Amino acid sequence: MSTTTNLLILFLILFLSSCSEKETKEQTEKKAKETSPPAQTPAQESETKQEEKTDTVSLLLRGFRTYSNFSLADYLQRGVEVVFDNSNHPFNIIQLIDYAKSPRQVIVKADSFDNWNVRHIITLGARVVVSCKSFTPFEIQAFIDAAQPDQKMNVAVIGCYCKPQDILEFVKSGAKVKVNKLQEPFHIVNLIDAGYKYHNKPLVDVDVEGFGSLHVKEFIRRGANIFVSGWYPGFNVYEFCRISNNVKKGKVWVFGNKYSLKENKRFLEQNATIFIGKDSSGTGFNAFEVAEIIQKNPSKVVVIGDFYQPHEIAKFIELGAKVVFLYRYQAIHHLNSYVYQTPPPEPPVLSQKNKYGYYPPKRGYNYLHRPSPNVNLDLYKLFNILY
Repeated sequence: MSTTTNLLILFLILFLSSCSEKETKEQTEKKAKETSPPAQTPAQESETKQEEKTDTVSLLLRGFRTYSNFSLADYLQRGVEVVFDNSNHPFNIIQLIDYAKSPRQVIVKADSFDNWNVRHIITLGARVVVSCKSFTPFEIQAFIDAAQPDQKMNVAVIGCYCKPQDILEFVKSGAKVKVNKLQEPFHIVNLIDAGYKYHNKPLVDVDVEGFGSLHVKEFIRRGANIFVSGWYPGFNVYEFCRISNNVKKGKVWVFGNKYSLKENKRFLEQNATIFIGKDSSGTGFNAFEVAEIIQKNPSKVVVIGDFYQPHEIAKFIELGAKVVFLYRYQAIHHLNSYVYQTPPPEPPVLSQKNKYGYYPPKRGYNYLHRPSPNVNLDLYKLFNILY
């Protein structure tokens, strides 16, 4: 009798536990249904994917005068960075800043601009590049003072033609300065230390071509941002990147065209930023090599895309690299495809007929990307827009 009662009790316990498990399962399913979003149709899914793509595009464009203000305003709304120079009217630049997601998307090389226009652009929050060749130290100091307290770094001063004491005052005020071999290493170290002493920020960018490796390593340890244009052997550059990755203060930018595919991958392993591209003569990495480099660390690769084909540029953007156009005009329909991340339009396929019969179809010649012997990559121009 006792055994049967024990079995009945055990059966009741198991039955009740199974019922409670069913209830908990039903409750969790109900909660999941309540919290889960409604199912989307394939069309809605494609729309959401397209919205995600357009928000993540990383593109920097030189604002040639041939681009309409409507196009530039649309690109700024999509998050594209635009570089303006004295070929653009200041009034147009001031208007376009309002269309950007962030005013920092607008970079202005302000040489030959009026002082009041430069000051107005700075107060709106855009980034401005000035030099002592075009403005006096007093005017540059006024530009820095016009910026908001947390936006002093938006003013970048090219210190090639400035006196060391003036550059030091700019750094103390919070501006970013760009120096090269024209400045003594001792003065550069003082500038780096002043940036961290007064603002705890890396405010000094150094084009290190011409400096000894020991000086460059000291700049990195102090916390400078350095730009390597190919003057050093690959192993030395790897050492620069490794030290910077350990110190974790400044950045290392490397012009990767001067180094091999394997060396560029090693630089990326140490979190350096790589600039790669082709010039008008066709020298540089081909599209397959660029794609291989991007896959190593997409967020640290910047592709100079002026001399690549549209479908190649679209692939670079899809892989997650940043693409810059600084040296030549790009067709609007190609730019639209990059910004909206839609397939670029293909050139027309032609088929010719004559008395000998039909020629096989051939691609139409793309005159837009015809190499121009007068256009080469200007590293100084590239260094000036780095932030």
